[in-house]
Amino acid sequence: MSDFWKGFFLIIITLAVVVTYSEYKEQKQIHKISAVTIKEQLPVTTPEKQKEVKKVVQFLMDKDAVNIQEKDIKLLQSQTTSKLNQLKIKAISNSENAIDHKVDEIFVETSKNIKNYADWYYSLSGDYARTYKSLKGDVNEFLLNKMQEIVYQPTAFDVKLNSLQQELNQVTSDEIQQAKAEMAQNIGEFITKYKIQDDENIQINSSINLSESFKKSFSIPTATIAQRAMVKFSGLALGTFAVKVLTTKLLAKKTFQVAAASFAKLIVKKTGSVLGSSAIGTGVCAAAGPAALLCGATAGLATWVAVDKAGIKIDEHLHRKKFEMEIQQALNEQNDEIKNKLKSIYGDILNQSFTDINNQISNSVEPGP
Repeated sequence: MSDFWKGFFLIIITLAVVVTYSEYKEQKQIHKISAVTIKEQLPVTTPEKQKEVKKVVQFLMDKDAVNIQEKDIKLLQSQTTSKLNQLKIKAISNSENAIDHKVDEIFVETSKNIKNYADWYYSLSGDYARTYKSLKGDVNEFLLNKMQEIVYQPTAFDVKLNSLQQELNQVTSDEIQQAKAEMAQNIGEFITKYKIQDDENIQINSSINLSESFKKSFSIPTATIAQRAMVKFSGLALGTFAVKVLTTKLLAKKTFQVAAASFAKLIVKKTGSVLGSSAIGTGVCAAAGPAALLCGATAGLATWVAVDKAGIKIDEHLHRKKFEMEIQQALNEQNDEIKNKLKSIYGDILNQSFTDINNQISNSVEPGP
């Protein structure tokens, strides 16, 4: 083959290769662009987002089972403790108000009889009775017994105080039951606010049954309260305690100390009255002859009584107002001490009761398996 044809065929083959390669590259680029376009037009698909699993506690209260998140249980415990403390303060305040009102009511009636006691004290019968009792023994005891008889018994003071103690036992029980109702409402509101709906993605890890422990923690019988109060009174009835207080208060008063004069003073007073009045009586009856002694004794007795009566009136004029005032003061102090004693006793009972209730409920709210 000539060089011409060799050159010709070489050129043809070269051109064919160039054209074929160009077409190949062009087709490849077109295919790549089409693939990108198709991919861009296809919808983007992403993995479906998983719902968060909530760990919850199944909570049972009054037969209603609800689910609450574990993290909210601590909040329930905190709110329960805080609410119980508020209810305790409220119960103690109500108890103290009841004590103030009821004790004052008893003492107002009793105080009205102070006048009657002073009437007896500043009388011949009262004066001679003290003289007679001083010969036999303790005038203080006699005067205190008279105080019971004239001032307290007409108003049934002891009976009312002992009834008051029973009433306060019931008041304390009622306050605890009122707190129970308010606490149940508070927990119910919490459950309503924080409960998880059943259709949510939840995982029950534990359960709490508060119904039984809640009822048990607030079940404090009135008899138990009465027993606790009696222990704090060292086994004494309130009326007996009140008498002991009165004795201490009255005997500390100066006027009452004078009223309970010593035996020696009374004897001197009465002896002086007898001797003086007898001498006067004998002088008055000197002309009666043999009957002078009898006349003198009679006249002397009358004079003696008249002298004593005059002395009592003078004593009454000088000291009665202060005497009555100091008896009233002693009753006021007795009133205050009885109130303070009752407030201390029933305040302690309520405080201990609410502490026990809080401990039982807090333990019950701890999630169980």
